[in-house]
Amino acid sequence: MALIQNLLQELKYDGYLISLDDFGTGYSSLSVLQKLPIDEIKVDKGFVHDILSSNQDNALILGIIGIGRNLNIPILAEGVEELEQVILLKKYGCDLF
Repeated sequence: MALIQNLLQELKYDGYLISLDDFGTGYSSLSVLQKLPIDEIKVDKGFVHDILSSNQDNALILGIIGIGRNLNIPILAEGVEELEQVILLKKYGCDLF
């Protein structure tokens, strides 16, 4: 992990921004948010797809947005295809679509 931290710090120093993609799936971990210089969290489209009909996806997205807000990391929602999704995500505090 230290090698990755150093590499990402060098990239940030050189002006690159770093996104944590598909947060909440696969190997994404909350510890990554503490240890790596993340500039943006991307919410996986799998959560966004059913946000209008799934209470569980709704709760997960609210939690992810809350984490981002508390850590001052912008949140990007992937796979937004409907106006109703945009309206709801804006209401929740999502930054980018």
